[in-house]
Amino acid sequence: MADRNAVRLRRLVAELTGDISRLGQTADEMRAALRELQEPKASRLALYGAAALLDTFYTGIEKALARIATELGGMPEGPAWHRTLLEDMKLDLPRA
Repeated sequence: MADRNAVRLRRLVAELTGDISRLGQTADEMRAALRELQEPKASRLALYGAAALLDTFYTGIEKALARIATELGGMPEGPAWHRTLLEDMKLDLPRA
């Protein structure tokens, strides 16, 4: 049983490492988009692109948190699951 848990946690770490890498790439793209938006003649398309990147970044964070929640106890349910997930992730739980 301990070996199975160790394998699951190593897999979770590998998945989160990939998530963090993708979030970094998106953050780089967001910085580039911000520079473009600061231009005097920034297009509406650039604004929509930046908004899409922001959504991609948030969704990436939420997916990473969902991985953690699923592995360590389960995803919250119901209409407020997004908020509950964020609240769960900031809990300061005592160590066992």
